[in-house]
Amino acid sequence: MTPMAQKLSNQDWDQLAAGSAKFSQGEYENALAILSFLQSRTTDPQEIATVLLGEAQCYRLLERFVEAHAACDRALDLSKGNEEGTVSGWIAKTDILVDQNRLADAHSVIEASLRRHPIVNRSEQLRRKADILVRQGREAEAIPILNQLLAAPGLEEPEIAAVHHTIGVSYGALGNLGEATDHLLKAQSLQLSASYSASNRFWLASIMAKQRDFMAAKKHLLNALAQAEHSNTDLLVDIYESLANVSRELGDERDAARFWHLWKAAREKQ
Repeated sequence: MTPMAQKLSNQDWDQLAAGSAKFSQGEYENALAILSFLQSRTTDPQEIATVLLGEAQCYRLLERFVEAHAACDRALDLSKGNEEGTVSGWIAKTDILVDQNRLADAHSVIEASLRRHPIVNRSEQLRRKADILVRQGREAEAIPILNQLLAAPGLEEPEIAAVHHTIGVSYGALGNLGEATDHLLKAQSLQLSASYSASNRFWLASIMAKQRDFMAAKKHLLNALAQAEHSNTDLLVDIYESLANVSRELGDERDAARFWHLWKAAREKQ
């Protein structure tokens, strides 16, 4: 007779919630310690797979990609026969490959997942596919997928805002400034996370600058600077460079010099 699997207790699930909180705060090593402990508390395959996917995300954000792939592959092996767990594993695998800038591999993985599992967690799968296409410079292919996401039921406001942001960025890259502005303004009117809002305002500023509305561009850039995370050096570099250029266009050489100085300091941290 097969022994009954040992499952996580209510107290263990509280520990998992604590690990999620550590993850949200960027304390990935502490989150890993909790997840590693919890893995020893269960013999249930699906619970182990859930913990392993949490570990994979921590390893990914720590850029420990070999360990991230290993945890993800083990989770996928344990999830055989469980469609939802399998899709979660393929999504995690896609995220790891994207962070490695292995975009062609990431696209192949999410395409295969969508072919095999077209219904389960469809919105998350489509969002990954569209994001990869945008990163590959294939914005024209991404926009119809993003519009599908907007039409999907059950999306919460931050998710809708993020989709409008990506559509706006895509139209901007294609030179359709009117559509880009409409979607970016729509995103800004919704509940955007601080990081998305900073990026959104940066893109709005870029469009305003192209239209030579430098006052509006500078306003958006200053708001983007206030919302940008200090750890996001790449965005800060772009914001400082744009602020320097816009200030010069406005004839404010003092501000231009100040932002060039900040741009140089940020570049040295990249």
